[in-house]
Formats: sequence, C-alpha cells, structure tokens
Amino acid sequence: MQLSSNTSFTGTYSHTIDSKGRLSIPSEFREILKNKYTEEIQLFKSPINRCIVAYPMSEWEIFQSRLDKLSKYNPQEWKIRAFILSSTRPCIIDKAGRILIPTDLRNYSGLDKDVVLWGDITSFEIWNTERWNKVYDDTRENPDVADFIGEIFAKKGL
Repeated sequence: MQLSSNTSFTGTYSHTIDSKGRLSIPSEFREILKNKYTEEIQLFKSPINRCIVAYPMSEWEIFQSRLDKLSKYNPQEWKIRAFILSSTRPCIIDKAGRILIPTDLRNYSGLDKDVVLWGDITSFEIWNTERWNKVYDDTRENPDVADFIGEIFAKKGL
C-alpha cells in the first residue's frame, strides 16, 4: 500500500545555510509547494519569536487579507502591520531547491549556519537551531504548559 503524499507542512528538519545565505528547502516541503502551490514563497520576521515565517503565495494572500483588517489608525494594530509588512520578502525556490534568505532576516533570526525548519500546516518557520531547541525543551519540560495544552485541546475540540 502506497501512502498518499502530504498536502500540509508538518515535521521538523535540520538544514544548513551556506556562506551566501542560501537554504535548501526540505524535499517534503518542496513537493507540497510543487503539487499544491507554486515555488514562490513570502518570508517575514515573526512578531512573536525571533524566527522567519514562510508562506506559499496563495496562503500569504489569505494571511495578508486578514492582516489588512488591522487598523492603520490604531497604534497597537499599526505596529503589528508595520512589523510584518516591512520585513516581507518574496522568494523563489531555485533549481537546486534553495532560497536566498535576505541578510536582514538572517540577522534578526540569528541564522548563521545550522537551522531548523518546522511545518505549521499552511506555512513553515525557519529557526536558529539553538534557539529552537531551547524553546522546544522549555515547552516540553514545563508542567504548566502541559496543563495549558490540555485546556486548549479540550476548548478547541482537538
């Protein structure tokens, strides 16, 4: 029996960025982009964590329409809009399956060599490996987080 191909970004992958700032996208993610989307993605700085968020273009358009509902005239909402939109960069995956991550995004996220990519269903994130391991371990080892996760799962019907 052959498994059907994945249609959402899931899993965690360790990769390296080369000296020119190029990152090879995991083959599983490239396959999803090729089959479900296009090979063009939008990158931006996460306003929550010091990482990069990557959206396929059609998912980015959905996210952008939601972002556009934030008021340009409410100072807090404006800050969110400005933070995300000012850092947004389009990227095309090259023939070797790589993207070039702009210097300002690499600097913000602390990306130098070793990185982790993890799939978040309709998007994926690119993290500095040490930072990812700390956040992941802190989450896993904190008993309050386990209780909170249980509450959220129950509340959302997961």
